[in-house]
Amino acid sequence: MAHRLEVAKKLGLNEYESKAYLCLLERGVASASSVSSFGGIPRARVYDVLASLEKKGFVEKKAVKPVSYFAVRPKNVVKKIEAIQRKNFEDSIAEIGGIAASLESQVAYSGKQGDHGQVILLSGWNNIYSKIHEKLSETKHEAVFSTTSKDSADKKRQVFAKKIVELEKKGVTVKFRHHQPSRQTGGAPSRYILFDDQAVLLFLNPPSQSPENDQAVLLENPFVAGFFRKK
Repeated sequence: MAHRLEVAKKLGLNEYESKAYLCLLERGVASASSVSSFGGIPRARVYDVLASLEKKGFVEKKAVKPVSYFAVRPKNVVKKIEAIQRKNFEDSIAEIGGIAASLESQVAYSGKQGDHGQVILLSGWNNIYSKIHEKLSETKHEAVFSTTSKDSADKKRQVFAKKIVELEKKGVTVKFRHHQPSRQTGGAPSRYILFDDQAVLLFLNPPSQSPENDQAVLLENPFVAGFFRKK
């Protein structure tokens, strides 16, 4: 059971959601009270848990009394998740494209010419981690980690603890800040890392429990980095 719970969590479910989904997969169709009893979910929480699963597309309900629920087949759930993540990725790319177009017009207006850097798309946490590590090793003055929560900032501190110590010994300043995206920030992504105001790595999707699904883009461009410095 523990192994199956961990597998279910990789689909983006929390503990209770995983238990409820697995319970419905095993029992076929069940009422909320049955899910509570057989899934080990507090009765006070089971309706919220099932509503969340329904919203996420993991379960559907039958129009009978009492209302009964049944699990959507895992392969169909994965297709939905894939479609949502693809759309989020495409939306993020479109948003970044708009930012880049705006910045390009500013660069053209200033009359600056030459190489404006490169754009590198990264998939999977291992590739993203390697690129962050590489850019941190090149950082000479300051690195800024921007996250959406204190917990996320703490995780980054832990993951890059050894590298941060090395940077600080070299006199490099490492900062952490967290905030939520808003209209006031122009819709700019809130999860990014700045390297010396020369490059910025943007995370394209929210934090997930499936590292292989992580997406990021590295923009090696001081004008773009400067844009995020002001946020």
